[in-house]
Amino acid sequence: NPRSIQEEAYLKSLTYDMNYKFLKNDHITGDVNAPVGLRYRIDNGGTFGVRSENKIDAGGVDLSSSGLSATTANNFIEYLDQLLWSVDSPDGAGVTLYMNEVMQRRFAKAVRVMGTSGGFQITKDQFDRTIQMYKGAVVRDPGYKQDQSTRVITTTETATGASDTSSTYTSIYAVNYSTDHFFGWQFEPPNIQDLGLINNGVIYRTLIDWGIGYMNASTRSIGRLYDIKLS
Repeated sequence: NPRSIQEEAYLKSLTYDMNYKFLKNDHITGDVNAPVGLRYRIDNGGTFGVRSENKIDAGGVDLSSSGLSATTANNFIEYLDQLLWSVDSPDGAGVTLYMNEVMQRRFAKAVRVMGTSGGFQITKDQFDRTIQMYKGAVVRDPGYKQDQSTRVITTTETATGASDTSSTYTSIYAVNYSTDHFFGWQFEPPNIQDLGLINNGVIYRTLIDWGIGYMNASTRSIGRLYDIKLS
């Protein structure tokens, strides 16, 4: 069914775009019709109810192949624990940690360097899918933008975390998902209608209408650990 295949392709593309905007959108240079993303909320905490302590500088902790050691790995784990503390969940319960796939691999390597003291584990959900976790926090990779070549969370951030290009640093974002911290909202369930053919008898129309947003109910809901050196 060509129509069904095209709709699936469109929704898949929309999912990539939503992943990017969830983390990076703003209403200055981004899409004013989409919710404000995590990075802009954290950078402008006075407006969006985020404490300044929730934006954590990792001090250029070196997790590059040449710089990774038991000492740097241990320093990184301490910063990660600080990130969990900043979102009101020191044990990671209810928290999702967002990082790119390079950071995931380097994280696992750092834990191996530390031996059994890192707290990293791999478990499975009820659908038998593998889930990486640190303490009680789920580790997720938001993947790539619609172009499928640009990471949502890059490995080329500057040390200040203000730019996504021209350097060798990355960030980890933490979200405490619960009704008393951070959660999604909608005006009503998605409105999906088959409007049928237009006058030319060739093009079909499908209406997908869904008004959504994000609710930040606590000043300790979202956080960012930046200035992590990867290469």
